[in-house]
Amino acid sequence: MFKSPSKATEPSQNWEEQIPNNGKVVEALSDASEALSREHAEYLMKRHGTLDLDPVPGPDDADPYNWPNWKKIVNLMLVVVHACMATFIAAAIIPAFPELAEDLGVSLQQVSYLTTLQIAFLAVAPAIHRPFANTFGRRPMFLVSLLVSMLGNIGCAKSSSYAAMAACRAIVAFFISPAAALGSGVVTETFLKKHRARCLGIWTLMSIIGVPLAPLIMGFIAAAGGYQWIYWTLAIINGLQLVAYFFLGPETLYVRGTNELKGSSFKRQYLNFKRIDPRPLSLNDFIHPFGLWRKISVVLPTAAHAMVFLFCNTLIAVEIPTLFGEKFGFNSQQLGLQFIGIALAGAGNQIATTVLITYAVDRHPQEAASIGVFVTFIRQVWAFIGPFWFPPMFTSVGLVASSGIATGLIVAVSVIPTAFIHWSSRSRQAQETGSSV
Repeated sequence: MFKSPSKATEPSQNWEEQIPNNGKVVEALSDASEALSREHAEYLMKRHGTLDLDPVPGPDDADPYNWPNWKKIVNLMLVVVHACMATFIAAAIIPAFPELAEDLGVSLQQVSYLTTLQIAFLAVAPAIHRPFANTFGRRPMFLVSLLVSMLGNIGCAKSSSYAAMAACRAIVAFFISPAAALGSGVVTETFLKKHRARCLGIWTLMSIIGVPLAPLIMGFIAAAGGYQWIYWTLAIINGLQLVAYFFLGPETLYVRGTNELKGSSFKRQYLNFKRIDPRPLSLNDFIHPFGLWRKISVVLPTAAHAMVFLFCNTLIAVEIPTLFGEKFGFNSQQLGLQFIGIALAGAGNQIATTVLITYAVDRHPQEAASIGVFVTFIRQVWAFIGPFWFPPMFTSVGLVASSGIATGLIVAVSVIPTAFIHWSSRSRQAQETGSSV
């Protein structure tokens, strides 16, 4: 997938001799080497085989940029599966809506609120998690997230009333959300710039694919063992994730200038649960991500992504049980099968999402974690509001006209602004270079 730093060439006695002799590259790398100490430069040459690195890692094995590729990829897989579970858990009970309504003695519309409730918590919770993750690290937050989510899903499985299940669902939603928002920060902290787009694409795909994937899988489980086994399955998955994180998920938060050479690399990556960033927490840490609304290079991609997600994921996922279940009398397994096409269509959703989120992060790499929180907040708020106005829209104008409204909104909020970003970027680059790009 990537060139592994662990396979790099051993440095010679004069490491400057390893800089390739190709004109401007020599000059650029020579300038970079002058800003580094000899020990630092030799470390980078031994680890990466080059000084042409963006950003430049520190001379420390605990710096995530210096990890071997297998370690980076394993950690990325843990984070993206965790991100997937945030939306996966929210949508998992969709094929069991009719069974839940009958067992809990509530209407089908009230049962749908168990999903929209979780969507709402997924919007707000990351803003609370982010400051603590920036202070104490990603690893402690992820471990606590999975432990409490596992317990919450067990509570859902044992709930015998609508109120108890709603409370447990809210707890799960609050604690499962960190990776869905902080994943962009983890990718930025772990991978060099040239590899970020690919890794952000994997994270964004997993963040959105949970919505169509969960009903497809859980429909079979609900049909075989009842809706309670949906929650037991989710609890088991969270438990397996917790064990995997504990042994294979190192800390990615690395504060340069304070972390270097304080204890062994292994201890700092796996056994440190103390404060990493010495700066005290403040109110601004909690509200900072929402200040990104002033940056058009973040707002437009976020709105474009949120609108596509609303109509291509949320609308279809939430309304299928109501429309198909009542009209055709589908059971949970048959309802789950309706999500095969949505899961396949998620590839198109992911293409748009990857490009949009990568653009925002590349424009503001220092705000990567905040961008993840901001994007998640806008997307989930829109997804939360949608189910309240979807049914009235279907009733008043019909399904065909409703599809026209959805298409028009996607064009207005997603297609046109994305084209504007593309053309304005080309124009700006042409002005900066004096030639067309």
